[in-house]
Amino acid sequence: MEEYVPSRKAADLAQYEYLGVADCSLLSLVDDNTALLTTDAKLYYEAARINPHCMNFNHYRNFN
Repeated sequence: MEEYVPSRKAADLAQYEYLGVADCSLLSLVDDNTALLTTDAKLYYEAARINPHCMNFNHYRNFN
């Protein structure tokens, strides 16, 4: 499902300073019922604080 997040809503998040508008748009969609799968460590850390079911795909990759 695709959901529109206004740039102003994303930029209003405290994390905007170090995540930017695109990552904050994704972060604004995370809640108790919505988890995030990402390879971005900073985004993962913030998302996991909201929903511990969020996953960093790099934790599951095989780098051989």
